[in-house]
Order: sequence, then structure tokens, then C-alpha cells
Amino acid sequence: MQIKGRLKIENILSKIVLISFAIFFIQGITQAQSAELSFDTIDTGYKYRLTNSFLNDERSLDVFSNTNALFMGETSKGYGQEWIFRSLGNNKYSINDAYGRVLDVNTGLDKPFMNVWGNYAGQVWTIIRQSNGYYRITDAYGRALDTYGNGENDPMMGEFGNFSGQLWKLTKISKLNSSTPKNIEGNWAGYFKDGRKSPFIWAIRQSGSTFTIEEIGTNQRRKSAGRINGDRIFATDFGTQGTLSADGKEISWTDGVVWVRQPVIMASSDKSKQLPASVFKYLDTRFKGWDISPESELCGEKLLYDSGDFDGDGKKDYAVYFVMDKDTSNARLLLYAFLDRGKNFQPFRISENRDRESFGFTSFSIVKKGTKLQTGERRNDVVTLQTDAITEYTCETDASSTYLYKSGKFSVMNLFSP
Repeated sequence: MQIKGRLKIENILSKIVLISFAIFFIQGITQAQSAELSFDTIDTGYKYRLTNSFLNDERSLDVFSNTNALFMGETSKGYGQEWIFRSLGNNKYSINDAYGRVLDVNTGLDKPFMNVWGNYAGQVWTIIRQSNGYYRITDAYGRALDTYGNGENDPMMGEFGNFSGQLWKLTKISKLNSSTPKNIEGNWAGYFKDGRKSPFIWAIRQSGSTFTIEEIGTNQRRKSAGRINGDRIFATDFGTQGTLSADGKEISWTDGVVWVRQPVIMASSDKSKQLPASVFKYLDTRFKGWDISPESELCGEKLLYDSGDFDGDGKKDYAVYFVMDKDTSNARLLLYAFLDRGKNFQPFRISENRDRESFGFTSFSIVKKGTKLQTGERRNDVVTLQTDAITEYTCETDASSTYLYKSGKFSVMNLFSP
């Protein structure tokens, strides 16, 4: 009896030791996790430089003023490497560049981009401080800001993981100046008092509180210098003044014309990417009343146009996505390509969509030369693009069509769809 009782006591003591060890082990894990992951309050009164552990301090998150594509540039004192955090409450932030735009991302795409503020889910960011002094920057879809491990190490959204590209250092550059000029950089289309669209497209290039305006919609190429003070805009050479709307999307001029900011160019960091005046002229002549493709919550702000080399001649060609007769029963969404032929651009109709309900849910992108595309079920059923191609797709689905220029025309590629 004494032996059995002793064995029972020893068993009970052993269980107590095991339970105590398990509790200690779980507490240790919890403490370690909380040391690694803690929501931090960012001092929003400063401009920051963003570098990551993978590329070290030699490369910084960067952006050009006239495109929305991010890249990792050599660390410098350029405006494109200045980042501003705006508190949205509940440890959420928007991340803004020095040109007045906001870091954004679409749920179906892995490349972040700069956009005008629209209170979209893709513009809401969480900053998580790590125990090693770095920060993890995550989007509303549970992904972390990262950089590719090869090529140009472009920024991308990656799955949460123990990757050095997801560890960001936030270095204070300078205090914010409360009188920072509002951003008006970009392309603007004009509308008359009666609602008619002006044939002119105006490009504004801004440097602080001063800017230049240049007409790019015709061959006249009229220009003006100007300055901005608060929401007041002064076009010196044109002898007129304007008022910027609260959302930054419209300029109302004293002559009654209203300018509307055109969509952000979804493109690479090519600073020279502008739609040629002759292409604008063709659209205004051939498709009077054409307009940009409508947006939706699924697609967000979409491409109006992009460029590539579709015929492999080394010249810059263009793809344009636009709507005709959008408020009528004859509404149609058109995708056109314009190939550079030297003195002019040759137009090609790629696709035409008459399903008005789908207009807001489709977009397009450029597939670059050298990209490998799957053509069959087998692993080696792959084709490597010899020129750039154009893909039209339905947002947040696998539905897409890729068009390749060959033998004088664009044709749909036969790609594998699992």
C-alpha cells in the first residue's frame, strides 16, 4: 500500500512539473512574439527615408514625380526619397511622397504604386516595430512591403515571412514644413462651361511652389510659368488664375474652364512617358467625345495608356484604353495600339467591349519582352516573348487575353489556363 501511494504522489508531482514547464514555455513564446511584433506610433511631424535590411542604407525607396512606379534608388537627397506618414487612427497610416501622392496597392497585384488619395483600403498601412529596431510595413490585405531579390530589386508586396527585404529602417530626414505646397503635377484635361471637352491636354511639372504648364494635346505646344499659393494657382504667361479643389482633382480657372486631373500613369520609372500629341489628335478626330475607362473598387485607378515596343523596332509604341458614347446604348470600351512609324503612329484596334456592366472591372497592362508564358500543361510548354505584348484582364479574376503583334497585326495568344 505504501509503495502504491508513493507511486501516485510521484506521478502527480511529475504531471505538475510537466504542466509548469508547458506554461513557462508558452509564456516564453508569447513574450518573444510580443517583443518581435508591437504596433508603434510614428512621429508624423517628420519626413523619413525608407531603407531595408536586404539592400542596406545604399538603396532607398524612391519614386519619380511624373510616374507612379516605385523603385529602390541609390540613396540621395532627392525629393523622391522623402516619405511622410499621416495618421488615420487605430495605428493605421497613409504613406505619402513629397509630390502629394499616397502609397497604394491593389489586392490582386503585388506591385505597390503611387496614387491620389481616395480613402481606398490599399492606401491604409500598419507599421509594426520589430525587436531589432526595424519596422514591418503591412497592407490591409495581410501582405508586407518587400523588395525582389533579383533584377532591380523593385518594391513588391510579399507574404509575411522572415525575409530581410521586409525589415525597413525609418530614418528621420527633416521636420515637416506646414506650408508645403499642394501637389498639382500631372496631366489635365479641360472642360468648357457647357460641359464640352476641350481638345487640349495640359502637362504641369512642379518644383515646390513654382511650376510650368505645357500643352501636349495639339502641335501648338503653348507654355506658361506659374506658382501656387495654398489653393490659388497663377498661370503667369496665360494671365489667368485658378482655384484647386479640396480633393486636388480639379482646377477652376477664372475664364470658366475647368481642368480635371487625368489618371496616374501606371507605368515604369520612365520619366519621358507621355502620350504623343499626334495620338491625342487621332483620338479627338476619330473618336470625338472619347473618355477614360471608368473605375471600380475592384480595379481602383486604372490605366489610360502605357507604352512598350510591340513590333520590336526599338521605337516607343503606345496602348490606349478608352470609352466611346459611355452614356448611351452604343457605349463601347476600346483598346487601341499605336505603333511608331517615324513621322506618325499607325493605329490598331485590339479589342472592343460593348458590355457596359463590365467596363469598370476590366483593365490592361504591358507584358515585357523576355517574359515566359505558359502555353500548355507540361512544364516545358513555355514561350518567351520576343517583343512587348498587351494583356487585357478582368480585375481579381484569372480571365485575360494577351495580344501579340506579328505579321502586321495583333493576335490573341493561345495560353494555358489551368
